[in-house]
Amino acid sequence: MFALLTRQSARPAFTSVRSLTLSRPCQKTVAQSASELADAASKQAAAATQSARKAFADVVDSVETNAQKVKAQAEQALDSGSATAHNLSKDTSASAQSALKDAQKVGSDAKLEAEKQLNNAKKEAEKI
Repeated sequence: MFALLTRQSARPAFTSVRSLTLSRPCQKTVAQSASELADAASKQAAAATQSARKAFADVVDSVETNAQKVKAQAEQALDSGSATAHNLSKDTSASAQSALKDAQKVGSDAKLEAEKQLNNAKKEAEKI
């Protein structure tokens, strides 16, 4: 660095030893280097931020897709359980009605949980 400072000007690199003030050409070189470093750091930070956002969006998409699948399976289980319980109720009224209620409760609980997960995933996606 000292060789660089002395080559640019015939003047000494420092105008005052006590205050260590750089000469004008040295100040410009230091300022330019600092500016270039700041620009490079800014670009790296932007790239890292973009990469992190993409990774998070991919995770949210995956969670959202899985939540939709679980919701569809819960609805199918509810429909299947309801139909099965309804057919049984024709034969044995008391036990079939109990099974229908149980199947509907299980299906409803699963559907609510799936909707809850889907809503949470959407909220996380909106935060981005």
